[in-house]
Amino acid sequence: MSAVNVAMNVSKDDFQRLRLLAVRSLSKFVGGLMIHNVMTVGSNLSSIVVSLFPVLHEYKTDALGQAATTEAAALLERLVSNEELLPFFQFVPFLPDHPLLEKVKQILKKGGVYIDSLSQSVAKRSTSPQNQAALQRRLITLCKMMRHESVSVRRVVIVHVADLLRVERPAFQNLLEAEQTASMRFLTVINTSSIGDSDNSMDALSTMAQDLTPGSGGGVTFLMHSLLLRCAHEQDP
Repeated sequence: MSAVNVAMNVSKDDFQRLRLLAVRSLSKFVGGLMIHNVMTVGSNLSSIVVSLFPVLHEYKTDALGQAATTEAAALLERLVSNEELLPFFQFVPFLPDHPLLEKVKQILKKGGVYIDSLSQSVAKRSTSPQNQAALQRRLITLCKMMRHESVSVRRVVIVHVADLLRVERPAFQNLLEAEQTASMRFLTVINTSSIGDSDNSMDALSTMAQDLTPGSGGGVTFLMHSLLLRCAHEQDP
């Protein structure tokens, strides 16, 4: 999986072929494993699906990019079509909103598995306590994905979080108000004179993030904790 994630991190057009080869290799490996040991695929299903996020999130117009996306969607369709693997999809954090994944989502829904998607949020936008609780659970799950080893996966997750909060703004506002005692003090703007281009900014962010532990609040608090840590430690361009 590490080799696949490294290939997915490459975004330059010259390396689109490498991404395609990575997806095809993963597809063949998983296909063979499904024949001989489907439970091993199940126990690693979340990692397999998440590794495909970069090619499923982007809308490529070049032939190689489209081929990689089509191959990834076909692999997911094969996975959801296996009844033994369906229960494991409940551990997948979300699926990108890509047209090629509509059949995958339909199969999951038919099998009683509901995965986080923006289209569901748009359809049932609500500030009910149930929806707020669901949003909180989704945020906590997504925040954990910000620690993924792949830069490309982390970017997809952050974009998904931003889109989710845009769609669920009323419910998020209610969560923010409910957690303001634990969270609002971390929204203070850091004085630019103390940041500059030195390491002070990273030290300040790291200190804030460590003070804001995941257990000190709910979804909003955990979200801020994860974002602050990423700002403090992310070295990738």
